[in-house]
Amino acid sequence: MTPEVASEYGKQLPDWILIRKVANQSYQTILEQILGVGESSAIALGLEVPESVVVIDDLKARKVAKSLNLQTTGSLGILVKAKHKGHVDRLTPLLEQLQQTDFRISEKILAKILSLVGE
Repeated sequence: MTPEVASEYGKQLPDWILIRKVANQSYQTILEQILGVGESSAIALGLEVPESVVVIDDLKARKVAKSLNLQTTGSLGILVKAKHKGHVDRLTPLLEQLQQTDFRISEKILAKILSLVGE
């Protein structure tokens, strides 16, 4: 995670989350012409870390990352993987909590995710 993303999150992060600054700021500066600071820093860091997966929910930013041949996933993808790996017993309560924030998810996507994990 970049310092910019951590700042946008605005809450205390667990100790296991590593904060890493983008070394080549020129990538980030260019990306900031079309994306937000957090998304730009995440993509720029993804370009610097071989075989990384950029966690990004913004559709425009995800398209930019994919155009740069970066692997991407979103928050929902992480939750599905956590459920499949047994780190989470049930996704329904987590998704309900997520919906209480400004995170937007359509009913169609919600139903598909719950179907994928057998809930």
